[in-house]
This record gives sequence, structure tokens and C-alpha cells, in this order.
Amino acid sequence: SVKEGEPAVFKCSVRHTCPSHQPTLTWSHSGKIIMSYKDIGHGNWEAESLLTFTPTKVDDHGSITCTVKYHGNAK
Repeated sequence: SVKEGEPAVFKCSVRHTCPSHQPTLTWSHSGKIIMSYKDIGHGNWEAESLLTFTPTKVDDHGSITCTVKYHGNAK
């Protein structure tokens, strides 16, 4: 759970095998987003997105969704 007025961080990550076509990760909420990609070995890669924002009363009982879009438009 998160508290109103205190910064909250959400993490979304996915593994993939095609470094030349990185997946895109998008959030259903606005905020500061930091993307990173790393080689985790054996032909596997990880794409990670961190979303940081300060919840307000409007966010009460809301949900946060991370959507991953792969090469070829698969979600």
C-alpha cells in the first residue's frame, strides 16, 4: 500500500530474447519513469521500468497497470 503525499515507486520488468527489438513498457499513471535494459546471460535480456509519483486523494483505491508491447505489436 502507499500513503497520500509520500513518494511511491512501482517496478515492472520483463525478460526477452531479442536485444535489437526491445519491448516498450508503458504505465497507466503519469510520473517520473526510468527505463533500463540489461543482459542477464544465456541470450536473455531484461527490460525494467520504474515509475515514481506522489499519490494524492484522486489516486485513492485506484490501480496502476504496466503494459508491455513486444516487436510485432504483441502485448
